Amino acid sequence: MKRLPLASLPLLAPLTLTLGLLASVGHGLAQAQTMPFDMAPERGGAGNGQPPTVFPPTQQSPRQQAPAGSLPNPGQSARPAVTAQGDSQSRRYLLNAPIVKLQGEVAAQTMAVYLTPEQAAAETKFSIGYSNALVVAPEASHLTVTINDASVLDVPIRGGETTQQASIAVPRGVLVPGLNRIRLAAEQRHRTDCTAESTYELWTDVDAAKTYLSFATPNAGTMKRLDDIRAIGVDEKGRSRFTIVAPDLDKPMATPALLQLAQSLSMLSGSANGSFTFTKTMPAQRAPGEIIVLAATTAQMSSLVGAPAGASPLPIGAAGGTTTSVAGGTMAGFVALPSSPSQTVLAFSGPDWRDIRAIADNFARFAADGDPRRLKTAVWRGLDTPLLDKAGAWSFASLGIADQEFSGRRFTTDFTVGMPADFYANNYGTATILLDAAYSSKVLPGSQLVVTVNGHLATTVPITATGGAVLRRYPIRVTLRHFHPGVNIIGLEAVMKTQTDAACAPGETADKTPRFALFGSSQFVMPEIAHLSQAPDLAATAALGFPLASAAQPASLVLGNHDEATLGAAATVLGKLASAARQVLPLDIVLPSQRPAGRNALFIGTAAELPPQALANIQLKATNIEEDLSTEVKLNSWREKVDSSTVMALFSGVNAWMKETFDLNLASVSLWPGAETPFALPSASSGFLSQTVAEDGAILTTFSAPDRSMLQAATVDMADLRNWGAISGRVGAYDARRQEIVSSPAQSVELLSIQPWTLTNMRLVAANWLSGNFIIYAGGLVLSAILLGIATHGLMDRMGRGHGGPKN
Repeated sequence: MKRLPLASLPLLAPLTLTLGLLASVGHGLAQAQTMPFDMAPERGGAGNGQPPTVFPPTQQSPRQQAPAGSLPNPGQSARPAVTAQGDSQSRRYLLNAPIVKLQGEVAAQTMAVYLTPEQAAAETKFSIGYSNALVVAPEASHLTVTINDASVLDVPIRGGETTQQASIAVPRGVLVPGLNRIRLAAEQRHRTDCTAESTYELWTDVDAAKTYLSFATPNAGTMKRLDDIRAIGVDEKGRSRFTIVAPDLDKPMATPALLQLAQSLSMLSGSANGSFTFTKTMPAQRAPGEIIVLAATTAQMSSLVGAPAGASPLPIGAAGGTTTSVAGGTMAGFVALPSSPSQTVLAFSGPDWRDIRAIADNFARFAADGDPRRLKTAVWRGLDTPLLDKAGAWSFASLGIADQEFSGRRFTTDFTVGMPADFYANNYGTATILLDAAYSSKVLPGSQLVVTVNGHLATTVPITATGGAVLRRYPIRVTLRHFHPGVNIIGLEAVMKTQTDAACAPGETADKTPRFALFGSSQFVMPEIAHLSQAPDLAATAALGFPLASAAQPASLVLGNHDEATLGAAATVLGKLASAARQVLPLDIVLPSQRPAGRNALFIGTAAELPPQALANIQLKATNIEEDLSTEVKLNSWREKVDSSTVMALFSGVNAWMKETFDLNLASVSLWPGAETPFALPSASSGFLSQTVAEDGAILTTFSAPDRSMLQAATVDMADLRNWGAISGRVGAYDARRQEIVSSPAQSVELLSIQPWTLTNMRLVAANWLSGNFIIYAGGLVLSAILLGIATHGLMDRMGRGHGGPKN
């Protein structure tokens, strides 16, 4: 990736400003010796451009209940069986977090759940467990559940902080094979208070461990097709896991295929909180939200699944010759365990690891499915997020907000939009919401509309008129300052005050007379934005896989070790990045000394195993927080005893005024960015992701932890949706004590490349850069004025109209 010299922009600034003023402005299996198989027809189309092949229905053996206990020990002819505990095969947990909080007078959580044909056809019961605030009035508050827009549950919110459990049978035909959209919605009213402030006290917590679908068919959770990987589900804490069993995991020749399979599995599953673990032996049991994956040679596979000596296991349906999942000694598919046919594991096998790598290449093409114009958020938002890399307008209806009326005091909703990895418009850009809404004549002045972006206040629109109004395409400007690459959450809040709220008569909170209406015809309008990639930028890395996915050459992957912990961390990180980039990342696994100069690199391992260049951003020995706090207390006590000078008082006053008026901190104003200093990790940090630009122009990204146990645990924690989306800047460290990401913003950013090279994009890039470096902008303005004055003076002298008057 070609770097754009930072010094070139300030040199061009006066010229750009003057001109602006004057103008008034992959070859996978085709290269293998044998053609293992083509998985694309299983999804109704060819993955390699060939005509699709329609397979006959697979013949399944009769379902059998998994027996308790296990197969004989490894010393005998079979391995331990993979069994499920209790009814985990017939129970499907739904939530992507341990607790989902529905807060306010109206709140909703939507998710998309993938079901196999067997699960969709089975008799199903929906169960939900929740608790709520004591101030929630049960007579006026309801919890509703819809599945594919069909109402399946509507119960009053009662019980207070004691967990309530509700269950109901799902009507036949509501569930369908594939994605099912489930929406939990709470309408809540306060018992005694009618103020908008009291609405923050209203909440209902939905418990993930008690919210699930349960299927009457005991073996409905048995997986048979490769597409069933999407139905991996989650456990009681909202997390998914792939356990890869690979007897050769410590052999470097197996690493490329294992990590490629991990990326493909992550993309295909679409898990919000997915992680990977590696082991050499078969687990004793499979947990909810887990798929066991076998990656082994043909000679090893029989002993892993417990097949008789000399017998090769076949994927379900392969015995009848109805699938091409077996060819040339290679295999990919779900395998039923001989001792327990109802239990299946996903197997990838071949004569040697070159053949397994060929399988991985083909499986990667099978998994690479999705619209590149949309970011995958359906699992936790109910629908995917559009990627806004060019100007356009999107209706609220297309973003998931339908027409709705509201009778309470504080209405809230939100939607998501995606920004590209080279988004460069945060200093000047402004989007517009064209609002279609209405409020009644009872709404008083002092009410307001509030727009937030990623939790930051963007715009406040006060309501000053009386008598109500119908707003048609009412423009609300939204600054792009708080936008970042990837998914951005835009919140809309309407605070509607009335005279009856002040009186707050008994039963007033239960009044259903609408005060506010929001229409899905409202639009979010995105202007043309500047495109310029920059680094370090971990937000673009975590959200879109930058720069590993967009580089012209494969990036170098440097592993600290080839043990279970390091491979698990590498698979989890690469799986998240591949899902974000919507492609398997092109990587070359190399030793630190073999990394080509100028080639982007990803380092994964414990701090002691990685080279110094991978840790250049990090101060591994964290400072003592308690000592820092004690020192700060002492300094503050002396500051109170010392009178500030008049000059300092004036500076402080100006700084406060600038902060309040323009949201500008004068302490951050500098003519040129200062040098980066190593980031001191928090004392409770269990792992971190960092990024820096090397002297040779390569972008170096590092994931590391103090030791192996922390490496494994930190990877799972950071892969959690809430934490992964908070990674930004040059360093993102996970503080295990506070259970949150601590980020360090980049003070010095390298501008890398401008795409596309058009006059419009160059103008927008210059506008954003000058807006972010306003001192140089002001200097350029002054310099332009001086040059214009000198040119005018010279011209007047040549015309004989200088100070001396006309020349004879």
